[in-house]
Amino acid sequence: MLDQVTRPTPRIDNRRWVTFARNVQQLEKDGRSQPKFRFVKDDPRTGRQVKQTLQARTREEARTEAGRLRDELARGGLATGDRSLTVEQLAASFLERERGPLARLSPRTVDHYAQILRTHVVPALGPRTKVHEVGVQHVRKMVDAVASKRSGSTACGTINALSAMMRHAIRDLGP
Repeated sequence: MLDQVTRPTPRIDNRRWVTFARNVQQLEKDGRSQPKFRFVKDDPRTGRQVKQTLQARTREEARTEAGRLRDELARGGLATGDRSLTVEQLAASFLERERGPLARLSPRTVDHYAQILRTHVVPALGPRTKVHEVGVQHVRKMVDAVASKRSGSTACGTINALSAMMRHAIRDLGP
């Protein structure tokens, strides 16, 4: 009989990002600087912080690259994603990718998501609605509409299909 329950020791992560210049952070591990840098900016559309890994290997290269990104951001050149993409186009792109050789989901799941997107998501959000305009209030309204007419599992499936489609937009089409 075991007197003690053995538990795995928690992993101690001594990594942290240290800001050393305006909008530039460097990875520090166990108190030592690592040759990994990132640029931190605020997305004007959402107000959230966006972090972008830099190609630089030294602090001087990171400062130079960050200066270039800052200038590009000021000119409006650093846009996030394709702002002309509609919900209907995104659904088609998502289903095309999942039916292709780079699929992450099983064919049955893709067929199920296709039906949900066609019958619930696209009509509720509007086929011509721009993806960047879809907000929490639109999703809540859609889920409430589905839940009032269908079962809870259908509402949950609708959320899952929408989440998978939005993950596709962020991962494969750019944030």
